Amino acid sequence: MRRGPFNGVAQGASGSLGNIVIGSGGANPGGDLQLIRGVGRPLASLRSPRYINWVVLSLRMPMATQLDILVTGGTGFIGQHLIPLLIGRGHRVRVLAREGSLKRVPKGATPVVGDALNADTVGAALRAGDTMVHLVGTAHPSPSKAGEFDRVDLMSIRCSVEAAKRAAIAHLVYVSVAQPAPVMAHYLWVRSLGEAMIREAALTASILRPWYVLGPGRGWPKLMAPFYRLAEWFPPTRASAERLGLVTIEQFVIAMVQEVENPPARGQRRIIDVPAIRRARLAAGNGFRS
Repeated sequence: MRRGPFNGVAQGASGSLGNIVIGSGGANPGGDLQLIRGVGRPLASLRSPRYINWVVLSLRMPMATQLDILVTGGTGFIGQHLIPLLIGRGHRVRVLAREGSLKRVPKGATPVVGDALNADTVGAALRAGDTMVHLVGTAHPSPSKAGEFDRVDLMSIRCSVEAAKRAAIAHLVYVSVAQPAPVMAHYLWVRSLGEAMIREAALTASILRPWYVLGPGRGWPKLMAPFYRLAEWFPPTRASAERLGLVTIEQFVIAMVQEVENPPARGQRRIIDVPAIRRARLAAGNGFRS
C-alpha cells in the first residue's frame, strides 16, 4: 500500500482583517466526496484503517487540471503533510528552500534554492500563472517571539507579495491566524499586516485562519475539548469558541488543497475560518461537485 503523506504533527497557528471576511468560507455541496466519516473529529490513531483509507483515496483521486505550485516554507511540518497530497493529486510542486534544507524537501517535489526573506530569489522561482503557497513562519509561536515574527513572518510575506505581483501569479494561498483573539497580540498584528499587503496588491488569494492545528505529540489542547464544547453550547460564547476552535492536521491540509484547486474569482480574496476548515472536502476533480 502506498504510504500516506501524514506523520501527524501539530502547529500553533496563526491573523487577519475582518473587512474582507466572506462568511465562513466555501460551502460543502452534497456531491463533494467525503473521504472520512466524521472528519470533523480528531482521529484516534493515524495508523487506523480509516486513516489509511483516507490517505489512499485522497492520493488516487484524478485531477481535471494540473497546477504549477511554488511552496515557500515547505520543509516545515505543514509542508511535509501538504506537499505529498498535492503531488498525489497530480500537481507539479516546486519548493523554495535554502541549501541546508534541501534534504527536507518532500519526495516528488522539485527543490529550488532560494531565500524566502529575499524578494529577488522568490521572484526568480516564480512563473506567470503559478499558484503560490506561503507557509513561512516562526515555529511554535509564543508572546516571547515578537522579534522573530517581524524578522521572519512579516518579512517573508512582504517578499512573497512583492514577488507574486511582479510575476503575475494566478493565486496565493496564505496561512494567517484566527482573530480577533484574546492572546498573541503581536502575532495577530503581523499576520493582519500580511493580509493587508495581499489586499493592497490586489492578488487573488485564499487566506486560511486556523487557531491551533492538532496532531500526535502536540495534542495537549485536546484537554480543553470539554470547555470548547461547553462554550459552543452557551450562546454568548459560541461565536468565539467556533472561531478559535481546534482543527486536525488532516482537516487543515484538506482545506488547503481545496483552496489550491478552487481559487476565488480573479482579484478577490477568500477567508477560510475554522468552521470552513472543518467543513472542507476534496472532490475527484478541480472544483466543487454539485
